[in-house]
Amino acid sequence: MSETFAYENLIAGSQKGLVNRSGTVATGQSYSRGQLVGKLTASNNWQICDFDAVGDYEDFGIAAEDID
Repeated sequence: MSETFAYENLIAGSQKGLVNRSGTVATGQSYSRGQLVGKLTASNNWQICDFDAVGDYEDFGIAAEDID
């Protein structure tokens, strides 16, 4: 099955190609499209970034769609 996704008004510019990654989200969280998320090193779950704990994340991204 092939899916397409449009990034209108989500990313500005075209200097680098976009990378899509699927992942497991932390239980009980909901994300808005465009929200900064981070992948926790300990659990490999994605969650809303806590800027006071940046060292706890192994990767960062932008939510491409609403998740609840």
